[in-house]
Amino acid sequence: MPDKNSPSSGPGDVDALRAELAATRDALEREKEAAQTARAEAERARAEVAATRRLIDAVCDNMTDGICLLGRDQTITYMNQAARRFLASRAGAETDGEGPAADPRLLERLASARGRFVRRLGSDRHVEFQLRSLDDGSTLAISRDITELKRRQIELKRTRDDARRARELMRIVLDNMVDGVCLFDGQTVLYANKAMSDQSAFTGATITAGMTLRGILEAMEAGGDYIVVNGRRMSVEERLARTFVPGGTRFEREMPSGIHVEFRFLPIGDDLTLGVYRNITELKQQQKEIERARDAVEAARAQMAGVLEGLPLGISLFNAQHRIVYANGNSGATRLGLADGALHRDMTVEDIIRTQMAAGDVHLGEDGAPL
Repeated sequence: MPDKNSPSSGPGDVDALRAELAATRDALEREKEAAQTARAEAERARAEVAATRRLIDAVCDNMTDGICLLGRDQTITYMNQAARRFLASRAGAETDGEGPAADPRLLERLASARGRFVRRLGSDRHVEFQLRSLDDGSTLAISRDITELKRRQIELKRTRDDARRARELMRIVLDNMVDGVCLFDGQTVLYANKAMSDQSAFTGATITAGMTLRGILEAMEAGGDYIVVNGRRMSVEERLARTFVPGGTRFEREMPSGIHVEFRFLPIGDDLTLGVYRNITELKQQQKEIERARDAVEAARAQMAGVLEGLPLGISLFNAQHRIVYANGNSGATRLGLADGALHRDMTVEDIIRTQMAAGDVHLGEDGAPL
C-alpha cells in the first residue's frame, strides 16, 4: 500500500517508470543477445581451435621427426607419435593410452639437457635430440632418427680409411720403385716418388707436391742442365711444349750426372699427365757392348773370309738343312765343271749333285756302276 506520508504519484511518474522499465528490459535483451553471440563465437572459436589442433595433430603425427613440448615444470604438455616412439623405454613398451611409456631417464635428460645430444635406441637405432628454450619458459624438443646418417658416416669413415690405406700402400710401392713417377695436374706436381727426386737431386731442390714443372725446369737449368738440339739451346717454353703433347711423348737424354734417362709423358684425362722417368744407363751400356761385339764379329768374319779366299782349296760350309752358308772363291761353279751362275746360295747339297749329274758329271762306285 502506498505510504500515507509519501506524496501521491501522478500519471507522469508512472509513465517515466514504465519508460525506465522498458529501457532496462531492452538493455537486458541486448545483453542477453550479446551473451548468446559471445557464447556462439566462443563455441566457434573452440571448434576452430579443436579443428586446428586436430589438423596440427594430423600433420605432426605424420611427421618422421619427433616434437615434444615440456612446460616450465619440465612435464610433457605435448608430443607427437614420432616423439612417443623415440621417448619409449624400449621397443614394444606398455602403452598408457597415448603411446609407449616414456623412459624416465630420458625425460630427466631432456629436462636437464641443453642444445643437442644423441641417444642410442636398442642395438641399431640412433636418435638425435635438439632442445630449444621458448620465451614462455617451456622447452621444445625436436628428435629425429639419424640411424641412416650414422650408417653413412660409418661407411664414409671406412671408405676414407680404406682410401688412406690404399694411398699409403701406393706411396710405399711407388717410393720403392727404381723408376721415377710424377703426376701433374696441368703443370703442377700432385705427386712425385723418391726416385723422381733422386734423379733431379743435382738441381739442389727436392721435387714435392705443389711445385710447377716450369719451376723444376728453371731449377734444372740453374744447375747446368741444358738441352741443345741442332746446336741451339732449347728454351723452358720449348721443353714444356714437348712435355705436354696431347698424344703423349717419349724421349731419351743424358743428364749432367752422366746417367741416361728415358722420359715418358702420358695424358690420362682431366688435365692430368703421368710422367715416368726410367734410368736406362745400363741398357745404353749394354747396347754399346752389343755394338762393339757386333763390330768385332764382323771384323773377325772379314778376316776369316780373307784367309779362306786365299787358300788354294775349295771350301764350302753347309747348315743343318744341307744349304750353302759359305763358299770361297775356289768353290765356284767352274771348279765343279758347271757353267757360271749354276750355283746359288740357297741350293742344297742334293741340288748341286743333281745339277752336276745333269751336266754329265757321273760318279762311279767301286763296282764301276754309276752312283
